[in-house]
Amino acid sequence: VYASLGARKVLSGPAYQVIRMDLERPDDRDPAGLPRRMLVTIGGGDPRAMLPVLAKWLGGPRFKDMRVDLVVGPYAQAPHVPDGVTLHKDPANMAELIAQADMAVSAAGQTLMELLYCGVPTAVLCLAENQAPNLNALEREGVVLAAGNADDSNWLETLDAAVNKLLTDPALRTTLSTKAGQLVDGKGAQRIAEAIV
Repeated sequence: VYASLGARKVLSGPAYQVIRMDLERPDDRDPAGLPRRMLVTIGGGDPRAMLPVLAKWLGGPRFKDMRVDLVVGPYAQAPHVPDGVTLHKDPANMAELIAQADMAVSAAGQTLMELLYCGVPTAVLCLAENQAPNLNALEREGVVLAAGNADDSNWLETLDAAVNKLLTDPALRTTLSTKAGQLVDGKGAQRIAEAIV
């Protein structure tokens, strides 16, 4: 496809993934340890009004011993959050929230790639048709746990099952974290610059 548009060289895939400069990989991440902090983010907007449903779910007994950070994008309305859930509306410290997370729930966009770079074991919810190919490829590489499609009527049940698997399987968290950090190594911008030069 790109060749038909006149491209002489295609720089695509995780090797060329550009990662924000303020994001630092934690040196002391222990994915096998009991998760104490979870980051939940579904992107800049909320066209399906999923955030109130997610907020209520996050207030359930499964997460009573965890700190839960719910990130709401700039184009979404902030929901009421239950006790134990910290709401972050369009946060300026997103890099810090990513680095501090022991596990995450994310859509399959740019934030997911930043989570992978930091080795955060992540359950991924597909929110758009154009996210599906990337999510499927990442699942085949063994770096994410697919958690269903937002268009399905039972999306919350599927997500809940995936998150429970992450919470209860330290070997899975370790595998996801290790493979993710290897796949997205943070050198994409350097490789792009070298190719341009």
